[in-house]
Amino acid sequence: MAQHSQGQKRGENTCAPRHIYTSGLAAGCSVLTLDGELPVEFLHAGDRIVTVDQGKVRLRAISARPVWKSDLVRINPRALAPTTNAPDIWIAAHQPLLIRDWRAKVMFGRTRALVPANRMLDGEHIRRERDEVQTTLFQLHFDETHLLRVAGIDMTSTRLPGLKRANQRKTRETTKG
Repeated sequence: MAQHSQGQKRGENTCAPRHIYTSGLAAGCSVLTLDGELPVEFLHAGDRIVTVDQGKVRLRAISARPVWKSDLVRINPRALAPTTNAPDIWIAAHQPLLIRDWRAKVMFGRTRALVPANRMLDGEHIRRERDEVQTTLFQLHFDETHLLRVAGIDMTSTRLPGLKRANQRKTRETTKG
């Protein structure tokens, strides 16, 4: 009986299966916290993150997954936040970015818009790479979706599934009693 492995074959190594996640930041992305900008891989549940929409918010959980860099979008932060000096970052292709400049007006007829990173590709400053190297994709989870500042760029967080329902149940139980 032949043994089948899941994933893509690269030489003699079997690689992890490809998944496209809707949000996430690759290792090395700097996130604004109350302790200053910290690389996403240094964050832990309970850390206080500075959000654009609500100020400081506690990080409920963080998840990490191996991904291929070629499945991510590479962004030069100066393309979207001209005042930043942050190095290039990699984020999930479908990660929503908050656009508040001329692009929002031209593309969507609004002063601001949430746009998936892969819709902003220009081939130079926001691009895909053919790098077949693995990295770690981190997702920051909160009770609600928030706007985070990552390398000077505003983007959404990931809502932790089930937290809102659990909190609503607790609220209903305390109001009934």
